[in-house]
Amino acid sequence: MTPQASVPRRPTAPATPSPPSRVLQPDDLICGDCGEGNPPTRRFCSRCGSSLQTATVVPTPWWRQFLKRFDRTARPVGSRPSRFKARTLRGVSTAVRRALLVGVLILALLYAVIPSMRSLVNGAVLGIKDRVEALFVPQYAPVRPTSFSATAEIPDHPPELAFDLITNTFWAAPNAAAEPTLVVGFDRPTRLVRAIVRVGGGEDFQAFGRPETLHLVYSAGGTTIGTSDVVLNDTPEAQEVMFSGGDGATSVEIHVVSVYRSVQSPGVALSEIELFERR
Repeated sequence: MTPQASVPRRPTAPATPSPPSRVLQPDDLICGDCGEGNPPTRRFCSRCGSSLQTATVVPTPWWRQFLKRFDRTARPVGSRPSRFKARTLRGVSTAVRRALLVGVLILALLYAVIPSMRSLVNGAVLGIKDRVEALFVPQYAPVRPTSFSATAEIPDHPPELAFDLITNTFWAAPNAAAEPTLVVGFDRPTRLVRAIVRVGGGEDFQAFGRPETLHLVYSAGGTTIGTSDVVLNDTPEAQEVMFSGGDGATSVEIHVVSVYRSVQSPGVALSEIELFERR
């Protein structure tokens, strides 16, 4: 037989990698030949047996990389600190813990033996407790005016009766349309933020008109430092109102801007105002 001419072999198209048979995890190795995902501890592909030296590594999310800094699991071989360094770190941490323990024991002994030390610590702890409570749970203290006046009043119903803490007495003005005003003064700067108000003429609630809107003007040293408006309900029950602008006030003008009118009298009556400041 005569020799035949050689025919060049067609190149074989590379095989398309198949999808991995397992759910890929961070740091997994993806085989470049078959596309299989392998744990990072493997050297060869679990599907086709190819080497994983050039395999693609599944990236790790940034938050897992951050958490790895606090991971105390075993490190790979060769990445552990030296035995001397590890022993030194353990010795330092043990010495610090012992020093802290000794310090706590000494402080506890001083606290138990020395009364002045005990009172100092108790005062500091209570001070911190009060500051924390003031931040999250506001504390209020009642404020008693030291002077009273009004632009108008009915005989036997002067302005101080609105601040005597007695609910069956009241201040009354003869004409609500004239916007009567109460003026009270304090012996020191205050931080007014709250009030408990009772409207009406004491036991006979509808005998006079009842304040609906109060306009408060705060002053310090004869200078206006702030104003606030308070809307009241037409009820004989005590009602709590909050306001602002009264920080540092030494006097307050309480203007009766509008009223719930009475068919029995054109006047207006205010039974009680109890003022509070923030501590």
